Amino acid sequence: MARFCSKNFWAILSKAKLKIWLIIALIFLFLPENIFSETGLIISKIDVKGEFMEITNRGENLSLENYYLVYWSKNRSLDNPWRVKKFPEGSFLKNEESMVIGFKTNDSLSFDWQVYQGGLLSDNDGALAIYSGNPSEIGFENFLDLCWWGEPIVKNGREISNKSLNIQKTTDENVKTEEQNIFLEIKEPKEFLELTEGAKVIYEAQVIVEPGILGKQFFYLDGVEVYSFNKDFPEIKTGDLIKVKGEMSFPYGQPRIKTKSRDDIEILNSALPPLLPLNISLEDIQKITPPKLVKIQGQVIERTNDNLYILENNKEILVDLGKVEGINKQEIKEKDFLEITGVLVSKNNEIKILPRYAEDIADFKQNEEEETIVEENKIKNNNLDFSSSDNSSFRPSYLLISFTALGSILAVLLIVQKRGQRPFSKD
Repeated sequence: MARFCSKNFWAILSKAKLKIWLIIALIFLFLPENIFSETGLIISKIDVKGEFMEITNRGENLSLENYYLVYWSKNRSLDNPWRVKKFPEGSFLKNEESMVIGFKTNDSLSFDWQVYQGGLLSDNDGALAIYSGNPSEIGFENFLDLCWWGEPIVKNGREISNKSLNIQKTTDENVKTEEQNIFLEIKEPKEFLELTEGAKVIYEAQVIVEPGILGKQFFYLDGVEVYSFNKDFPEIKTGDLIKVKGEMSFPYGQPRIKTKSRDDIEILNSALPPLLPLNISLEDIQKITPPKLVKIQGQVIERTNDNLYILENNKEILVDLGKVEGINKQEIKEKDFLEITGVLVSKNNEIKILPRYAEDIADFKQNEEEETIVEENKIKNNNLDFSSSDNSSFRPSYLLISFTALGSILAVLLIVQKRGQRPFSKD
């Protein structure tokens, strides 16, 4: 009897297992495709530069009438957002349907919901979130989805890199393509002048002055200033070849690349010699695109505190000594002749030169003395050159002596002829 019960038990158990597996298979068969992906309402795209975002419903059909959109600028805490907007009445999204939300008028894009006309996301750091109710009532920590970029206070959700998010692009190839589309590779410094504020760039060049010399928040490459608000730079020195990526700005009209962290700066070669300055006259200096390492020569015509005014060939330029250490500025006098190396910069269309180190300022009085000696020798030689126009006062004396001597000889010959004697004959 016990044996019979045992057989029946295992037979029943085997049938039960089969039924369980059949039930599990049916469940998987009829599950929605996105059951293991994002569910509900999510932020599927953010374009900070383009001033728009996209939300997508990954769940069942959804009414958004009581939903809210929230934006935080850099210094806003979670419970103190900059903007809170309720979704328009009648807003509705079916499964896998999206809504494009615009924060700035754009003729090339059509928005489902135009929240603002003049822009909202221009800050370098910020966050966006969506809520299923008024966040002041349900709590700001109870968001459906939150995305942030840069270095805002609010970092409760997902970070997006390069100020751009696109959930649909997931493969490495797509990510690489997106990276290439975002960052523009600059080959020549003059290309910076063709860009607009906020453009993302990559640039390779040698360092012409390292951080901390002319300013703690910036340094100069050949052709552009590199800036970091947080002073977050790697250990670099003058002469290093680096690659930097960042966002363009034009303070005072001069190109600048703004970086977020030291990770935006890659040292390609640290064994190169420093870049030699461009020797240039003040007549041609307006042709140069700042910033540029240059060398000039000229005479000091005025000195006021940290400023020198240098004159060369009736052209003058301002030299700012404010950041130069190890030099006694009081020793520099008007009428001194100097050779100056420094970074040529432009501020509000006015150019000036920023020397970096004490050795960037050299005295070349010896050259002046050599020029004086050459000039004196030239004058002496000119006094011996009868064909020179400067010797017109000397020419009449020479001719007078010549004619007097010739006249004397002729007079002697006439006297001798009258006496009937041959000149210079013996008696």
